[in-house]
Amino acid sequence: MTIPSEIKNILAKLEAAGFEAYAVGGCVRDLLLKKKPKDWDVATSALPEQIQEIFSDSFYENKFGTVGVKTGSDDEALAVVEVTTFRADEKYSDKRHPDAVRFTKNLEEDLARRDFTINAIALNTKGKIIDPFDGQKDLKAGLIRAVGEPEKGLTRTLCGCCGQSGSRWNLVSRLKKKPPKPSKRTRPGFRRLPKKELMMSW
Repeated sequence: MTIPSEIKNILAKLEAAGFEAYAVGGCVRDLLLKKKPKDWDVATSALPEQIQEIFSDSFYENKFGTVGVKTGSDDEALAVVEVTTFRADEKYSDKRHPDAVRFTKNLEEDLARRDFTINAIALNTKGKIIDPFDGQKDLKAGLIRAVGEPEKGLTRTLCGCCGQSGSRWNLVSRLKKKPPKPSKRTRPGFRRLPKKELMMSW
């Protein structure tokens, strides 16, 4: 798997400063599927203010621990890379955003908060894959499986049941599988989502 130089540079700088750093989520999944990622995400043990100390050309405008690092790349997918502190999300009252965010130093705890096993995979600069929830196995089998308790995972990421909220990518089409239907327990949550988001998910 080829990691772009922009991502390698970010990971290397974080590691040189004494922090853990990994490419995570959909970009790793897409690499395993031999597809070009539409965007890249990095997870690190560094806190947001520590990330900004390392990358002066960056911005932090949210409460979720995500810092936008500008790379100067001509590739739109790499021009700004989201670098997020390892975190453990709390309750999702609105079914879309965590009520609170707790930063952690544990990569596996960060991966455990993700929606599906195939999105809970990390990759370091040396090409080592960290896959505590057997996401690679599910990728090969064409399975979309929630991390941890299925109902909790699907309720937490309702649009994810359709593939992925917004227009970033459609997971179902990439796996060439029929989209999973919401269960009776998760169906009420779908009714609370804006129609625009549901339409964009398909």
